[in-house]
Amino acid sequence: MDNAEPLEHWTSHIGLFGWYKLAFPPSWSLIERQGHVLLRPAEGQATLSLTVSWSNQPAEPQSALKKLLIDKYAHRRRMQVRGSAHPGNNTGWHCGETLLQPPASFWKRLWERGNWQKFQVTVVAEGHLLLVAELLQGTDVDHEFQTLAQVVIQTLKLNPAPCDPPNVFIARAVDFIRQAHPDLNCQQAGDLQIHLGGSTVSLVNFYREYLHRPNYFEAILENAVGTLVNLQKETSGNFRPRRESVVHRLIPMLYPQKSIRNAVGPGLFDTDHWEGGPLQLATREANELGFVCEGFAADLAMTYVVDEEQAYWYVQPAQLEDWEMTYEELRSIALENLDRHFEAHPMEMTVIESEHGPAVAMPTKPDAYNAARLASESFRERLRLLLGGSCVVGVPNRDFFVAVSLSCEETVEQIRERVTVDHHQMTHPLTSRLLLITADGVSEYV
Repeated sequence: MDNAEPLEHWTSHIGLFGWYKLAFPPSWSLIERQGHVLLRPAEGQATLSLTVSWSNQPAEPQSALKKLLIDKYAHRRRMQVRGSAHPGNNTGWHCGETLLQPPASFWKRLWERGNWQKFQVTVVAEGHLLLVAELLQGTDVDHEFQTLAQVVIQTLKLNPAPCDPPNVFIARAVDFIRQAHPDLNCQQAGDLQIHLGGSTVSLVNFYREYLHRPNYFEAILENAVGTLVNLQKETSGNFRPRRESVVHRLIPMLYPQKSIRNAVGPGLFDTDHWEGGPLQLATREANELGFVCEGFAADLAMTYVVDEEQAYWYVQPAQLEDWEMTYEELRSIALENLDRHFEAHPMEMTVIESEHGPAVAMPTKPDAYNAARLASESFRERLRLLLGGSCVVGVPNRDFFVAVSLSCEETVEQIRERVTVDHHQMTHPLTSRLLLITADGVSEYV
């Protein structure tokens, strides 16, 4: 498609799953929720709404437009079609006035004039993708916004080779696993989850990796299958590792509290016992399902894993009993092993200087235990010394963190915005909240 080129100072936006990109004026605000984008100017009530969807069959823009007009703009008048909305598409802007909330009573509709609003809609499609653009204004038309909104749509570029949405990805994944391992019972369990053997497994991280490398679906799934099958064998009911075989491979791992809550199941998660020690689960059944873990800071928990060459598995309460190991002993051993890991694999840091000295620090290379390093008191002290005192840390995912000197308030807010975006895009996500590291320890930065 040939598209209008945005002005150099316009802001670029990549939509859901990388399905499209466009540009809009920097003074506008953008809100995105599950594929729906709302764009607004700095002043006024006009809005440009964008909704992208996936169709199993090649998208038909005319049928989608007709359905939209019938379903959403049933009360409309003074309709006309103006110009071409998007280069390479035959659909124009369908313009008119709409009564989005007509009087409920037929008799009231006879006597009340209603709140008629100006609207324009168009549909852009390519392959399986379909994007609906809706421009809604009040009775007074903002011609400048209307013109800019039309230019925004002209900058739109739909991805000619889009990634599969989650439901298509999970169906392909199940077929792939069944073919690769016909001896394993594999069924779809829910949103990006499968039943594999006797376990429910999440493919969220593999899907996020696929979004970054859509042309490597088979390679990603081959790696996923190998990891899942190995862990399935290792953590089955017959897997009873001895203490001496794991003690040197125990390492702490940060983990989202909500993921533990989802894994344990509704009604089995006792939030009253998060703080000040190991998490207590409400029932024996939950204890058998759950991880050995405790509250860390913000919405993060600290769990414990046994490191393997290509994977790791989480320590469960029943295994602590087998090893005759207390929780305090587990924590101490794991933290010592964590420091030993980084003695063998030194963490290279990228440091950004300000006029007053080091202001920002982050790991140069990804490592599965980079974020977990924040659990080490000695490392936190080194981080504070590097940045000249207390610092704010973002941990959008397992393999990365960014630390900012508390004195750099403007940079902290910029990091907050970046962490929020990265948390929703990176594999192995942790939290969009920020942490505060002081001499007293770790807490949430608010």
